[in-house]
Amino acid sequence: MKFLYDDGSFSFEALRAAGYAVYGGADLGEVLVTWRQIPEGDEEAWSAQWAATAARIERIGRDALAGGHRVSAREALLRASNYYRTADFYRRENPAADAESARLARASRQTFADAAALLDTPARALRIPYEDTTLPGYLFLADDSGTPRPTVLFHGGYDSTLEEDYFALAAGALRRGYNVIAFDGPGQGSTVREQGLHFRPDWEAVVTPVVDGDPVRDTRHGVRLGRLDQLVAGRTRAPASTATRVRCSCSTSAPSTGSTPCSPADLAACRRTGPARETTGRSPVAPSMASRRGPRGRRGGRTPR
Repeated sequence: MKFLYDDGSFSFEALRAAGYAVYGGADLGEVLVTWRQIPEGDEEAWSAQWAATAARIERIGRDALAGGHRVSAREALLRASNYYRTADFYRRENPAADAESARLARASRQTFADAAALLDTPARALRIPYEDTTLPGYLFLADDSGTPRPTVLFHGGYDSTLEEDYFALAAGALRRGYNVIAFDGPGQGSTVREQGLHFRPDWEAVVTPVVDGDPVRDTRHGVRLGRLDQLVAGRTRAPASTATRVRCSCSTSAPSTGSTPCSPADLAACRRTGPARETTGRSPVAPSMASRRGPRGRRGGRTPR
């Protein structure tokens, strides 16, 4: 299926950006206005035009916040975060030395952090102990009642970011009564540029400190814990030491990555592990993050970051 572009990668990434509209990460009018300024396959124009849209929407959010309009500010800053991430996507030639890439990544993180503080139940930024450093994360609570709820652990994949995790899963899970702990593992998001961390095959060494950390103990209160991941090469698995605590675990990645993908039955099983009530028949996973492939066999057909 083509969306706005004939180029498979541009089509996928435009759909990815627009798909988050369902959870406040985009506005279709803003997406279409940006699309009209970007020639087919022009990665420089892609970065420049998405960055311009992001900056414009951020200004709207900052002005709304200064005027005391909390909801309008939150909504604009969430969209700006997604647009900054989209602007940075193709800047992969030499990201370690790319000052504009670093600026866009920081802007995506900062606009999201400012929006997260404006959620009805503000998100809590986490630093999760990991070896001799920490991993960034967020704790999202369905409400501030302190009611024990099932907790979902979630991380993205090759080219995902922690902030994107909110649109991909957390927002939908919160609506359905789940708490969510989202985090970037080594090799994901800011951990590469800011900390020099890279992917590792024994992913249980990453998940274990998250499962054993204080945020999980504080939120689940003995109720069931589930884990979802996206597009991480090789098999990612819940550590054996936590098998009695992680009641379901699956991946939204396609079989070609080597991971076991989430089927509808898997997602249903994860929902059955806890008492959270489903208000609709839809999975909390946003549609644009389903396992789609570009024409060259990789997600979006481009080298993942």
